Amino acid sequence: MANDKHVALLKQGVHAWNAWRRENPLIRLDLSEADLKGANLSGVNLSWADLFHANLGEASLAKADLGEADLREATLSGASLVEANLRLAKLFRVLLAEADLTGAKLGGADLSTVDDTDLADWLVRNGLAFDWPQYSQGAYADAQRDAEQNERGLWAGTFVMPWQFRACLRNRGRASKCSDL
Repeated sequence: MANDKHVALLKQGVHAWNAWRRENPLIRLDLSEADLKGANLSGVNLSWADLFHANLGEASLAKADLGEADLREATLSGASLVEANLRLAKLFRVLLAEADLTGAKLGGADLSTVDDTDLADWLVRNGLAFDWPQYSQGAYADAQRDAEQNERGLWAGTFVMPWQFRACLRNRGRASKCSDL
């Protein structure tokens, strides 16, 4: 359950919240299960915050810092996350329907299941990512075959697998030669 003091402070506005965060960087933020639907939180610093099962649907979180935040099972449907920092955030089973993630930074975020969908499978099946057997042990091989057969995404054109390109460069190949393997 959310800390009432944290919710009240956040509702005072982003400027007041961010000033408080700068003065209190070590306080564990508990906004779990908070109802922040439709809130204007653009530019807010919610890094490391506990937002488990929080409702941020239709909220404006543009340029917000949600780095390493726990957003498991949160609702972000219809939210604006334009240019938000979600690096290393826990997004397991988060609801993102119609959320705008344009320019969002998602490096290292746990996107294994979004809207009850295995996101890695969806990306591979739509030709937007590869099954990299070295790491997946072939878990997405069927999805990749489906994308290849239906010429979706990357499979609609020609390209070189990233690991083959890097291997070519390591063997003193030139980039122009390595891209036509």
